[in-house]
Amino acid sequence: MVEDFTLLGELERRAAQRFLSIPRATGMSPEQLEETLSTEELERSLSEGGLWIAEWDGRPVGFLATHQYGDSLYIREVDVLQEYGRRGIGRALIGRAFEYARRLGLASLFLRTFRDVEWNAPFYEEIGFRAVEEHDWSEAMIEIVGQEDEWGLVRERRLFMRSCRTS
Repeated sequence: MVEDFTLLGELERRAAQRFLSIPRATGMSPEQLEETLSTEELERSLSEGGLWIAEWDGRPVGFLATHQYGDSLYIREVDVLQEYGRRGIGRALIGRAFEYARRLGLASLFLRTFRDVEWNAPFYEEIGFRAVEEHDWSEAMIEIVGQEDEWGLVRERRLFMRSCRTS
């Protein structure tokens, strides 16, 4: 299993290279873009049943990892290699997360993304996610922002989005 997590880290790093060209929109340094999900986070996703790998012609080209928080499913990470973008892979992975949340009877699906990156928030809006204002954040969201603060992510450049299409 550790080899699989290594593969996911490599996919995440390669997909993050796209952000190198827009540092103002993300506030992330090249060093931050090298960081990947920890083994513990991936193990949590796997043990909860919320880890999917997308393949194209038998090759892994993306993945999605979720964490459950109460009656919601959090998309912790979704990555698709840039050269496989615009083929419906990300949409299919998110579709799996919706199906999974429905199967578990969860009320909503949420994620945290970049506010001003053209292929982030607008894409999620297109598939039914809506911005969550800070005064409506759940305890899980507050916890997640605290973790992001520790990692040095710029709070003002990010936003939560939620969809209640799981029922």
